[in-house]
Amino acid sequence: MMESFLTECLSIFNLVTAPPKRASETRTRVLEFLENPVDLTTFADYTVVISNPISFFEIRAKLQINSPNAYESPVLFAIEFRRVICNFMRYNWVKDMAPYRNDLRKLLLQFEDELEKHFPGLCTVSSCLTAGYFLFSKLMTFHSWL
Repeated sequence: MMESFLTECLSIFNLVTAPPKRASETRTRVLEFLENPVDLTTFADYTVVISNPISFFEIRAKLQINSPNAYESPVLFAIEFRRVICNFMRYNWVKDMAPYRNDLRKLLLQFEDELEKHFPGLCTVSSCLTAGYFLFSKLMTFHSWL
């Protein structure tokens, strides 16, 4: 059972995080920003602003079947995927992030669509639907944060 949902989650993750064939420069940069843990020597205040850092690199590791830290449910995977985006927005909210807003929104919408395709009804039985729409609404009104 665990292998099955991890395989599905990995499929979603790989599809959503793969750069599109004709990716915009900002989409490529967004994926690069989100891929690796933040360099704390360059961004020394990151852990002051972000209390629970995570990156796509760590998510990918937790999607491996033999990982001791493998996800126990698709809901936990969804929560952490969204947290990567939330952390990025929270840390960069006062910086000039307007060029990345559309690509973040597309990434989140693609993730939510794929999650629903692979796990129909998953988000209707948990708080992840609320979390997804909250994050999406913040992306839609990103200009009001600046």
